Amino acid sequence: MAQIYEGMFVLDNDVVRTGWGTAKSHVTDLIAKHGGTVTTARHFGERKLAYSMKNRSRATYLLCYYEIPAGNIPTLIRDLDLSETVLRYLTLAVDAIPEGEAEAADKETAADFIVAEPPRDEVGEFKLWDEKEEDAPRRAPRRDAAPKEESEDSDDSKETVAAATDGGDQPAEEN
Repeated sequence: MAQIYEGMFVLDNDVVRTGWGTAKSHVTDLIAKHGGTVTTARHFGERKLAYSMKNRSRATYLLCYYEIPAGNIPTLIRDLDLSETVLRYLTLAVDAIPEGEAEAADKETAADFIVAEPPRDEVGEFKLWDEKEEDAPRRAPRRDAAPKEESEDSDDSKETVAAATDGGDQPAEEN
């Protein structure tokens, strides 16, 4: 008898950029290869990873519910470990598919469903995008960076800075 499983698969964005159907079918074909039947499979989002996996800092998630004989799980896990497309995965045995999951997965079969191309990955010193500014990932401004104000060099706008004295009559040097 087949057990129902919930699988969350973390997919490489390079494969997702070639097409969501290709990335999704890679996982569903692996499940079918090991005697399983996929009930639902859907796009669960694209996110920045908490830590890099296989030199990737961003990935796309696939949520999948499938039935497979429990004896076939070890060979499926071995193929998932060898896959270059699947960065990580988590498989849990469940009693039933949650309500609303089938409807959420059916939205992907609509003709107007589009998975947006994932943003470019960024790893350490290496850039995996073109050198054009619009291709670079957007970053928030640093908190410690003070805003630069333009100062005028007129005598009226200069402020006198009170210098602390070091015990004598001479003011301390200004930095």
